Amino acid sequence: MDTNFFKMFQEAKSHLELGMSKDIQAFFEGRNDIKNHTIEMKNEGIIFINIKLYDFSRKLSKELFLEFVGFVGYSRYNLFINENEENIDRYLYLTKSSNISGVKMEIVIS
Repeated sequence: MDTNFFKMFQEAKSHLELGMSKDIQAFFEGRNDIKNHTIEMKNEGIIFINIKLYDFSRKLSKELFLEFVGFVGYSRYNLFINENEENIDRYLYLTKSSNISGVKMEIVIS
């Protein structure tokens, strides 16, 4: 993964607002393409989301991630970096609005 992005990601402050927490949960409700998912908050303020698809494909994984970003992302910026492995996509995602701290996420789709 790109070291400049990784450094910026590590240095960014992260704070999960109640509204963001509800948006993340709402995104997963009633989806037919997701077998299961877990959401955890790490000590570093990073939200870890693990998504297991019924039928993994790189195309479906990318579409799901971009739909997620469109659903939960704040207005100021949405930055991410992606690493692909066999049947697994990993994302580091940072989103921020102008008046609050950012939210950092690590998302794994398989």
